Amino acid sequence: MNQIFTSFNEKYRVLAAVCIASIFEHTGDDFEIVVLDTGIRESTKKKFERWAIRKKRSLTFIKVKDEHYKSLLPEDFELPADIEYYPKLLAPHFAAKDAKKILYLDADIICLKNPKEIYDIDLGMNIIGAVQDIFLKFFSEGIINYKDFNFQGDEPYFNTGLLLIDVNLWKSQHLTRDILLTTSKNQRSVTFCDQYAFNIVLYQKWKKIPVFWNEHHLAEKSITIFRHYVGIKPLEYNCLCNDKNLFFKYLTKGPYSYFIWKKVNIRLYIAKLKRKLNFYSNNIFKTSFDTSRLDI
Repeated sequence: MNQIFTSFNEKYRVLAAVCIASIFEHTGDDFEIVVLDTGIRESTKKKFERWAIRKKRSLTFIKVKDEHYKSLLPEDFELPADIEYYPKLLAPHFAAKDAKKILYLDADIICLKNPKEIYDIDLGMNIIGAVQDIFLKFFSEGIINYKDFNFQGDEPYFNTGLLLIDVNLWKSQHLTRDILLTTSKNQRSVTFCDQYAFNIVLYQKWKKIPVFWNEHHLAEKSITIFRHYVGIKPLEYNCLCNDKNLFFKYLTKGPYSYFIWKKVNIRLYIAKLKRKLNFYSNNIFKTSFDTSRLDI
């Protein structure tokens, strides 16, 4: 069984629905989706579960708790205030007992083709496989204090939205602990959330994989397998991505298929309201009176 992990809270439920729907579309029963719950309402969880049952697919929810992190850390360690943004650190610890590799995806990624081949990538002695960030290509751009670690500025910097993880190496080398400790010790220098500590701790311990495994939605499209909507999301009116229709295609296949109509109806209502206001401003408030008939 190939396991794909993702995580989301209530705010990202619609994005996650699109992500999972796209995976269901391109995979079969040999894939299991595991959701790390960082703040999902019970009603939302049941909605996803009922939808997965109708699709006859495997969808598992795991509630992330502070204790899961603390069990892997020194006793006196204080969890960062933004710990909810670090659930991917726990994915290897929730992997199936026989899992050698797992795939982690951020919830703002959609799947466009069957990703089974990614599990065949030979990581060698590397702990993860990842794609070099399209915008922050090097340490000098993504880690402001890279010189403190005696790193070279031209070292490649990876995006953590998609991670192929060697489960045994991750756990044996205590990566969850080291990444959180590095984050805590360098709070003033942390940028781009978890990517900071991931790139420091996994320095020269990650394998660069082809960009089509995690391609930015504004990049030139090639043989894309996973599309990553970094930054402004397609649900936002000011999103500049050229493939919104692709995103909404998978939205209609998930548990929030009505959401698109809700959005459209709101926009139609606003447009109609604007037309009415323009009509009244032009025909009522600017009415000219014929004073020739007035007895003055």
